[in-house]
Amino acid sequence: MIAYVTFGMDHYHEIGEETFTESFVAMFACEDEADGRYRARKVFGSDWDGIFFDAPPDMDFYSGGLKNVDVETAISDKKVDRRTNIEFVTDIMNFHASGGLAQSFVIEALRFYCKLQVEQDVDELAKLDDESNPMISRVMWRAIGVDIHNSLEKKYNYGEPKEHSAEDSSGDT
Repeated sequence: MIAYVTFGMDHYHEIGEETFTESFVAMFACEDEADGRYRARKVFGSDWDGIFFDAPPDMDFYSGGLKNVDVETAISDKKVDRRTNIEFVTDIMNFHASGGLAQSFVIEALRFYCKLQVEQDVDELAKLDDESNPMISRVMWRAIGVDIHNSLEKKYNYGEPKEHSAEDSSGDT
């Protein structure tokens, strides 16, 4: 399958000797549509406009024409991932090769970690904070876990929300 990626007016990419702007359509081979979207995100980040499969868009709108992209080389040439945490998680949730299953995995990972936080004893955490003076309070970290846990409980109806203790909301860091 061939993927064709278009760009908006504010998109600019240099890959090797090639430059990609709104005048060009990038093309590359992919296994299926999910793989095509995944590869587009790996190469261009979130800075692309649309993606077409098997047939290019109306080329009357792209005066620069088609340009082939060696995806593997383009990905290996990217030395620093400049995505924000939000973009990174969005990419996993929307463009992972396993599709929607990745969303379930991320939600379950959140639920699992938050549950670990909820189960911790606040008094014991406060004692550890007093002993070691960490940069981030363990009590506050737990409070964040409890809050996210409650959001997950509310959205997915896993069970009863947990109560914050007085120490959870003390605001100490």
